[in-house]
This record gives sequence, C-alpha cells and structure tokens, in this order.
Amino acid sequence: GTTTTLNANIVTAGTPITISDSVLLGSPTTVTLDATNSGSVPAGADITITGPVDDTGSASGLTLNAGTAGTIDLQGIVGGGTPSLASLSATGAIITLEKAVTTTGAQSYTGAVILGNDITATTGGGANITFTSTIDGAHALTLTAGAGDVTLGGAVGISNALDSLTITGTGTTNVNGGAVDTTGNQSYGENVLIGADTIFTSGGTLAFSGTLDGAHDLTLHSTGAATFTGAVGGTTAIGDGTGAAITINSAGATTFDSTVTTASGITQAGTAGGVTFQDDVNIAAGDTATTFNGNVVLDGLTFTAGADVTFGNAGADTLTVSSAPVTIDTSANNSAVTVNAATTLSDALTIGTGSGTITLNGTVDGNNDLTLNSTGDTFINGVIGGTTTPLSSVTTNAGGTTKIGANISTQGGTMTFNDPVVLTNSVTLTDTGTTGITFASTVDANDNTAADRTLTISATSGTVIFGGAVGASTNGALADLDVTANAIDINGGTININDDNAAAATVTFTGPVTLGADTTIDTDKATGTDSSMDFTSTIDGA
Repeated sequence: GTTTTLNANIVTAGTPITISDSVLLGSPTTVTLDATNSGSVPAGADITITGPVDDTGSASGLTLNAGTAGTIDLQGIVGGGTPSLASLSATGAIITLEKAVTTTGAQSYTGAVILGNDITATTGGGANITFTSTIDGAHALTLTAGAGDVTLGGAVGISNALDSLTITGTGTTNVNGGAVDTTGNQSYGENVLIGADTIFTSGGTLAFSGTLDGAHDLTLHSTGAATFTGAVGGTTAIGDGTGAAITINSAGATTFDSTVTTASGITQAGTAGGVTFQDDVNIAAGDTATTFNGNVVLDGLTFTAGADVTFGNAGADTLTVSSAPVTIDTSANNSAVTVNAATTLSDALTIGTGSGTITLNGTVDGNNDLTLNSTGDTFINGVIGGTTTPLSSVTTNAGGTTKIGANISTQGGTMTFNDPVVLTNSVTLTDTGTTGITFASTVDANDNTAADRTLTISATSGTVIFGGAVGASTNGALADLDVTANAIDINGGTININDDNAAAATVTFTGPVTLGADTTIDTDKATGTDSSMDFTSTIDGA
C-alpha cells in the first residue's frame, strides 16, 4: 500500500533490486535501476517491482538493466496514470510483463520476454516498440505504436504460443525472428516487413491490413482465414529466389486483395483451403515452379509467371475465373501451364505460354471465352464445355499444334483452331451457335497404327471450315469423319479417311458442301473394307 518515489538512480554490483510497493518516478529525465554497476558486473542480478509504476508529472523515463543473467519482473501496470511514463527500456535475460505498459515515448525490451497475463503495450507520439529477442506466454499481446514502428526481433510464441497477437498503427512492423505462433488470431494493422524466412502459425485467423514486403520466404499456417488487404511484395518481392517464395498450408481460405509479387513460385498444400487472388500476380522465375494443389479463384487479373504453373493435382480441385477477364502469361520464359483442376469460367480466360506447353487435363465449363496461345503444343485432355455449360468460344493461335483428346462444346461464339490439329482420341466437336467451327490448318490422327481416331462435328446453324488437309500426314488418316453443319467449306484439297486398321466406317457430310480447291477424298484402304462416302446435300465449287 506504500509508494516509493524515485528521484535518483539505483545501482548495485550484482545485487538484486526489489521494490515491493508502487513506484513514482521523480525529477530525473530518466530513472535507472542498474544491477550491473554500469557494466562492471555484466551478469547483473534480478530486478523486481511488485506494484504499478507511474510518473509524477516530470515526464521521466525508466531504464532497467538486469544484465545478461538477471531477470526483470514488472508485476504492476506501468504508465497507467496521467501522464504516462516518457519511455521504458528493459534489459535482462528474461523480462516478465504482468500488466499493461503505456509510455508517451519508446519502449525497448532487450531479452526474452514472458507474458504473465494478457498484455497491452502502447506508445504515443509515433514512438517505437522494440523487442530484440523472443516473446512467449499463453496470453494475448496487443501492441499499439501509432505512427511508430514495432520490431519483433526474435521468434514469437515458439516455446509457448501466445493466445493472440494484435498490432495496430500506421508505421511498420518488422518481423525478424522467423516465426510467429499463436493459438488464436493474429492481426497486423501496420505494414509488415519480414527480415527473415518467416512462418506465421495461427490457431485462428491471419489478417494483414497493410502491405507485406521482404526478400525472404513466407509460410502461412492458419486454422482460419488468412487475408492480405494490401500489396504483397509490392516494394520488395517476397522470397529470395530459392525454394517457394510463398507456401500456403492454411486450412482456412487465403485471400490476396491486392497485388502479389514474388521472387520464385507459390506452393499451395493439398490440405490447404482455397486461395483467391483479386489483383495482378507477378512471379519471377527463381528456382521453383508454382503449384496449386487445391482450389484457386482468379478474379479479374493478369497472372504472370517466369516458371511453370500448375493448377490442381486431384479431380476435386477447382479453378474459377470470376467477375472479370483473366490472363495467365508465362511467355517471358516459355514456361508451361498445366490445369488439372476442374475449371469454371465466369468470365474470359486467356492462357499464353510463348512456346511453352499448355495442358488442360481437367474439365472446363462456363459460357465465356477460352483463348489458348502457344507456339508449342496445346493438349486438350479434359472435356471442354460438356460437363455443365458449353463455352462461348474456344480459340487457339497459329504456330503450334493443338492436340485434342476430349470433346469440346461451344454455344455461338466461335470454335477456331488456327494451328494444326492432331486427334489423340476419338472426339466430338459441337457448336450450337451460328458461327461454327474453323480448322485453319490441317487435321490428323496422332498415330493410326496404334489406335483409331474418329472425328464428329456438329454445327447445325453454323459453318464448318476445313482450311487444310485432313488425315494427310504419315499415319494420320482418320478412321471416320462425320460433319453436320449449315454449311461445309472444304479448302484443304485432301481428306483421307482410309485408316487401314479401322473397321468399315463412313465419311458423312450433312449439309451443303462448298469446295474452295481441287479436292480428293480418299476412303480406299490398302486392306480391309473401304469406308463409304455420303453427301446429303449439294456440292458446289468454282
């Protein structure tokens, strides 16, 4: 119940300092309790204050030095009166905080900090809060520094996870200890700068309200949602270029509301929740590709990567293009894009890989445009537009090869293959609109000595255009061709439906045919029964 007023420093040569009542700081600008005798006894001794610590009105600061072996135990509220302390500087092997700490100036904790209760540390006037070492304790920690910076110099919660961590202010939070671990939520109101490879582990949510930067790798592991409101890597790209720049292990959903820039790939664990990107993504090549092993939403953005990108690794994984057009661009380094996930187009999707490979192993649905631009191989192995909703259009560019192994359905935009088409399976191409289906170049089977390839085309209200030869390559003859259209234009000169390994088949053109060049249709097999030929309407040509 008594009060000790300190108007001078207390210095001992390794003898403990204990004040078992309330403390008022008197007239000195800074009151110092030093158990090291100004450093002559580096090990120091314990410093304990059992009651609250306040200022008498002279704006005094408090400095505590327990040395390298001594501990500091602040059991009462520090700076809870009016006015608050000017500052607090505590140095010791272990610093235990039992109650709130409020200062008008800076707070500095040099040594491992233990939370004895839920703690709120507050500074005024844009002053900083600095922890140079670890922070542990199963309690909530709230840090409010206004315009000042917060520095977490050591791992947080690594020995004994905090209940929660909340940081508010408009300055920068420096996370330098490599790990922050809480059983509950983490909330970062300031911009965050990671000074080391960092793992954020939360039994609740992760919320970053400002930007996040740092040339170090970032790992997210939260039970609840992880939300990034500001740009990630906007000033300094995340990652050091070695290994995954961002690893997403969070069970909850991860949402990036602003841009994401990394020095290497992003990895999503198969057990992680969905990942949503709502602004542009720019991934440098580094040494690690980008792999999403769960659900992904791309919402009106350009996704640029300098290395391979893979969406999905299981049949249940999904890729959703939502709200606005999306472009996936890996052309800078001709990197591959592989989509194993079931894809839903709520808006247009363009994939450009330069000469890199495009592989669609999952289904694609949605009444929107799909554009595939590669001067290398484009593999269509999953059904397009045939699972739930036909696409508006499918377009491939010239210069590469489109290898089709699954059915494709569109509903009135266009289905245009500007490069040679190779059938890796028997397929059906359907367009229900008035535009139709265009093959600007050749159409062949991949290898008719290994398996028969049939092509069925339906564009009852549109035009089917063959701009190149059909089945004319070595071992490329089709086993069957069945075309139904409002108009059929044959401009390639040759159609070979004479696969010697196929059973008797037919060439059927249901609709008026226009020849744009001298044309040979060959159904004469070297062995077996020849295919038949059937024209149900007119044949014209200049």
